[in-house]
Amino acid sequence: MDMLTTIIPRLEEIIGDKQKTAAVLTLIKEAEHEEKSQRFQKQLEGIAAAKERGVQFGRPLMDFPKNFGKICKKQQEGLLTVTEASRALNISRQQFYRLRKRYEQQEQEQYQQIDVRG
Repeated sequence: MDMLTTIIPRLEEIIGDKQKTAAVLTLIKEAEHEEKSQRFQKQLEGIAAAKERGVQFGRPLMDFPKNFGKICKKQQEGLLTVTEASRALNISRQQFYRLRKRYEQQEQEQYQQIDVRG
């Protein structure tokens, strides 16, 4: 229950005029909104500062299972289905897809670095 809802009858009793009570409530709501906006802005600034310091947000990335590269390659060549590959690695199919995507991105980055150097 909203705090203002509980104090409206008391305010009307103290002030004695519904228009003045409405004006006071408007002021309270505006102050509440301003405070919320300032809190949100400080939160955004804190997140930005943490990112600058290199703080990682979210769940840590899972390490690649042993033999992931070999099994992923077999799956890409059509020798294994995704289900067979995920079972061989003892992970879920969805996790296999996520890891495969990350694995392919890392390989792509490595090839790009080799192209730049050589």
